[in-house]
Amino acid sequence: MHRLIPSNWQRLPLALSILVAGYGLALLGGLVWADPIIAVDLRLADLLVSLRTVTLTHAFTALTLLGKSFVVLMFCVALVAVLLLWRKRGDLVTLAIVIVGSTTTSWLSKIAFQRPRPEQAIYLESSYSFPSGHATIAVAFYGFVGYLLIRSASRRTQKIKRLGATLTLIIAIGLSRLYLGEHYLSDVLAGYLIGTLWLIIALASGQGLGRFTAFSTLPILAPIPDRKGLTGLAIALALAGYLAIALTYQMPLTGP
Repeated sequence: MHRLIPSNWQRLPLALSILVAGYGLALLGGLVWADPIIAVDLRLADLLVSLRTVTLTHAFTALTLLGKSFVVLMFCVALVAVLLLWRKRGDLVTLAIVIVGSTTTSWLSKIAFQRPRPEQAIYLESSYSFPSGHATIAVAFYGFVGYLLIRSASRRTQKIKRLGATLTLIIAIGLSRLYLGEHYLSDVLAGYLIGTLWLIIALASGQGLGRFTAFSTLPILAPIPDRKGLTGLAIALALAGYLAIALTYQMPLTGP
């Protein structure tokens, strides 16, 4: 029975995560109702429309596909395979928490606020605008992948480079939503906030839950000799799948 009771080390991050979540929800409300933020939203949206070119539209379309559900699912499958190969139970639990928590919160927030999409949107989206699901998953999923890469780096310079690459990717996905007119700035900021909150909660509780839940008793996989080779294969297949989608997928347009 004592194995099912979290230790003090596990209670502290959980308490901090709850406080951070409460503070984040307060900020989330401010991003919706503050008049100055709404004014910035509209002006920035008009400015980005004037900067549109065919080349940049294609580039940002490829970037925005990284936040599409089917692309994220494909990368998730590859990541789960890698974590299974390396017997990372705690990281699997963390991944489950951050994906389920962030996507559910984003979906419920869209229903609660029901903000329409900007009129400048290039592509047709069926969901509401606030918050940005792409920005949410950019921080939640790609932020978690970046955390794993940073943790595995042995040198400080490697950690800094991987942190920079992760932040660049997250910002680029959010910027793609603004440039394509799919979201306002406050939508993207709220998505970043939700993703960050769930990333903190998942990192704080995932490792501990992986130790004392029933999941820890499940068999993971027997040791595999060529784990590095299989890891490379899983990553290569996921990247090849993304490139194929980016080159062939036609997103529905809002108009001519």
